Amino acid sequence: MVLALRETGLLQERLADYPDAIQYYSEALHLADSINWEEKIPSLNNDLGIAHKNRSEYKKALDYYFTALEEYENMGHKFGTAQVQGNIGMMRATGVKLRSTSENIPALDLLMEFVRTVSKNCIRTMGRKFKPFLLNRII
Repeated sequence: MVLALRETGLLQERLADYPDAIQYYSEALHLADSINWEEKIPSLNNDLGIAHKNRSEYKKALDYYFTALEEYENMGHKFGTAQVQGNIGMMRATGVKLRSTSENIPALDLLMEFVRTVSKNCIRTMGRKFKPFLLNRII
């Protein structure tokens, strides 16, 4: 049921129906919490952060992002941590003020690490000519 609620939330978000998306994500989060599905809770908090960001509700978005970040870090889930840090970093890059300056630095560092990793993989698979193209588009 948690997954069905989340998928319905994703669909509503793709339709730009953010209030309904938030409702479905919230129901999924409540249910996941009630059955102690700890592995799913951070991703639902991240989903709620994205939906609130899309509604320009930046404070709520950051609250959900930082909750998800703390949960992923406590689990030692590196990919989830990176994903949420990237979301926080992107909000900062678009001019949204964070709680403190230090909170956005890991996200921006991680975003740059991602760019370097993608660049290396592209060079390996597509040749050296692709690196300047990629870096000019992202940075």
